[in-house]
Amino acid sequence: MNWLRRTTTPGKPTTNPHTGVSTFDTLLPSTLPGLHFHTRLTTSWALGEAPDPPPPAPPPDVRARSHITRMAATVTRQHYVTNGPSARDDILLTLSLPTELPGTPTATARVRDATVTVTPEDLAQAKDHLAAQRHEHLRSYRTRQRTEVVRTLLADTGLAHAWWLTRSTGESTALPIDAIDTIVRKIQGTAVLPDADPTTHDPVAQTTALLLSTLSPTERLALISQLPGLLELLGHHDHADHPTPHG
Repeated sequence: MNWLRRTTTPGKPTTNPHTGVSTFDTLLPSTLPGLHFHTRLTTSWALGEAPDPPPPAPPPDVRARSHITRMAATVTRQHYVTNGPSARDDILLTLSLPTELPGTPTATARVRDATVTVTPEDLAQAKDHLAAQRHEHLRSYRTRQRTEVVRTLLADTGLAHAWWLTRSTGESTALPIDAIDTIVRKIQGTAVLPDADPTTHDPVAQTTALLLSTLSPTERLALISQLPGLLELLGHHDHADHPTPHG
């Protein structure tokens, strides 16, 4: 839910010098166009023990205000997401934080009113973004699973032999057993297949391409012809996700 983790930009606060109550608005921008969370914070600051009658409470320093703003905004957003869509959510929250004021170890800020207002259009856009994010996470997870399966199979002589002999089709059936042994030894000689480039859209394709670069043209064709059969054998029938080696 990275679209919710944004830095707040506080507006100009209005502080009552006699009560220490500070009211200000914050804008929580998002990378999504038109999606913004407007949060109004009304805070009262209790600065330790005070004589009676209490003197005018000094406003909190910039660091304290920035901290309390971020914390309140985070709780507000979490509340909003956890409890479902609502035009307006009010939250009561108490936070304590250190201050640099002598003799006052902590300042307690009580958020009287923290609200988030989101239009239906913004909400629909956020839901679409979240669904796309979840789909990408699932695709990446399945890709990592397939990559590990291919690595495990090709690194084991017995498994590789069984795969080659039972799934051989076309030209690869004419390969003598010593040629298969050579391919398996070359695969095993790489120890662990190189890690895929994290910036590559298809890590399986990248990993396979690195492996193919160590083989001769004949060996490369034989290996390419077997990879689709391997994925089908393992139950991965989504052809859009099959590796497409380059090189």
